[in-house]
Amino acid sequence: MTKFHVTRRRMVGSTAAGGFVAASGLAGAAHAQSARKTFVLVPGAFCGGWIWRRVTDRLEQGGHKVFAQSLTGLGDRSHLLSKDVNLDTHVSDVVNLIKWESL
Repeated sequence: MTKFHVTRRRMVGSTAAGGFVAASGLAGAAHAQSARKTFVLVPGAFCGGWIWRRVTDRLEQGGHKVFAQSLTGLGDRSHLLSKDVNLDTHVSDVVNLIKWESL
């Protein structure tokens, strides 16, 4: 049995060539890949985990486990900002999330 892997390139190429029929066939293949997954979403500069709210809601509706973390000194954790916060602090935030949530 051949496993069909959906990629953006394949989807765009198929929908351009075959329209709705190809797109509906891809939906069936995507539905078959619905194994529960865990996502760790990390915001960019000047944002917090709240920026991922709509994405988090959609993934959780699909049965996935989602962690949208706010990094130290940013977003809803801006009160923790100090001159000692740097990239190492943010890396530690993500590593500790993975460690303490047993991901």
